[in-house]
Amino acid sequence: MTRRLAISILSLAGLLALPVTAAADEIEWMYDPDQVVEIRLGGLSPEELDALEAEPDEYVKGSFELLVDGVTKGALMEDVGIRRKGGVGSSSPIKTGKTGFKVRFDEFVKGQLFFGLKRLTLNNMIQDPSMVHETLTYGLFHELGLPASRTGYAFVKLNGSDYGLFLNLETLDKISLPRWFATTQHLYEADAAGTDVSTGGATKFEVDEGSEENISDLEALIAAVNDGDGDWSDGVSPVADLEQMTAHWAVERYASHWDGYAGVYEDPLPSGPFRPNNYYLHSDAAGVFRMVPWGTDQTWEFNMEFDELAGGVMFNECLADESCKQQYLEGLTDVHCTAPGLELDTHAAQLAAMLAPYQAKEDPSRREATAGEIAEAVDDVEALTAARPGELEDYLTVEAMLGSGPDPCAKPEEPEEPEEPEKPTEQPVAMPPGPVQRVATAAQFRRSQVRGAFVFTPVDVTGPAKLTQRVSAQVAGRTRSICSDRSERDSPGRVVVRCRLPQWALERLDEEPLKLSLRVGFVPDFGAPRLAKRSLTAPAR
Repeated sequence: MTRRLAISILSLAGLLALPVTAAADEIEWMYDPDQVVEIRLGGLSPEELDALEAEPDEYVKGSFELLVDGVTKGALMEDVGIRRKGGVGSSSPIKTGKTGFKVRFDEFVKGQLFFGLKRLTLNNMIQDPSMVHETLTYGLFHELGLPASRTGYAFVKLNGSDYGLFLNLETLDKISLPRWFATTQHLYEADAAGTDVSTGGATKFEVDEGSEENISDLEALIAAVNDGDGDWSDGVSPVADLEQMTAHWAVERYASHWDGYAGVYEDPLPSGPFRPNNYYLHSDAAGVFRMVPWGTDQTWEFNMEFDELAGGVMFNECLADESCKQQYLEGLTDVHCTAPGLELDTHAAQLAAMLAPYQAKEDPSRREATAGEIAEAVDDVEALTAARPGELEDYLTVEAMLGSGPDPCAKPEEPEEPEEPEKPTEQPVAMPPGPVQRVATAAQFRRSQVRGAFVFTPVDVTGPAKLTQRVSAQVAGRTRSICSDRSERDSPGRVVVRCRLPQWALERLDEEPLKLSLRVGFVPDFGAPRLAKRSLTAPAR
């Protein structure tokens, strides 16, 4: 299975410069969806609870403790900021319901962090009786190499009493964004239903990161999207990574994220049009935008069509633009190659079994769903996730992405390399006593080739490393992305990065050769990264 999108999220140069933050390593254990941790929020007086009820967006002082298998991680933290969390449809009273929470560790104590984190987001999941929608959806984004929050589960005690089961959703901020983006100019939140990059819509976005005074990058995106002259994707591409965005929309449609950017224009219930909703726009230092998902609790509820119009203007314009729609179809093809192997129906059943004992512990007066309703919701998720691969396959067959050429999901056989003469065994050299020295991983790039529908480059590495390959071509006077791939190895040996030529490129090769430009990146766990630039001609077929 190719991973054309893993590198499209960042330019290769940006990836090579991407910092590996200590915080990301420190908190990986907390975003494990296959375990439930315990979070204790305490020290809230009746007056502070009243204040939270009256002003849900205002923080009050409280204490925070997180336990794994009954053992405290870190230490009990005092004077953290606690407030309610929840928008229209997911808000709930703190005393009589099951409200969501946001925790800010440095709200009252400057510099106070929890394993490098500033904030936690605890979703109450009251709009998802199955409590598995978000974990499945964000996990699918991850598998496609797309930026998305990580998830875990937490059972919350409030002032010592059982309160409820929550999704611990990774907050998008300066701590988490470097995991995906080398630079951040702005992070804009679509904080209200109907917020879109329509003419005059810039002020409707909430600025979560970056300057609130200078939003010229967002204004440039809006101007390009609504220009109306010339080729739409040509005009938008300088300010939007359409390969990444179309891949994002492909996941939204597959998961039937009707309340997202590519969601349906009207609710499943006839309550009126107020899409798009639940998404972030991220711009890098160059002003190029990419999309990040949010609010995926209302997914896997019914089967959305893959090409019906949405509330989001960019999605609709993309479907009407030939080259952009082709990118969207390629994004759906990646989903087709990835999703069946995840066995989402089985994963949903496993998650439900793990969560059942914690759901039973919830305060009965706060429960939003009965055990029977939860079981029915899980059954619905299992049925939809089991049927979705066949529905997507049928759609892609009609769109000529499947059934008329090589299997897009097949991995080519690795090329046979000539055998090298056996070298005499070297005797180990005795090392003097002292600290172990780390040896930087090195790489030797072998010859890139085009074989069949695939472009591949073998690379020999001397230790753990990540390899990436991005392929583009000059078509009609402009650079057009062809495909990309990412591979890893945790020991010395050969890594082959390969990606599949899209259907339009194969059709072009029926008429003439295609000159390709390759950028092959090497990112070792320890040592200096390298970037190899190559030209390669794919011969006519």
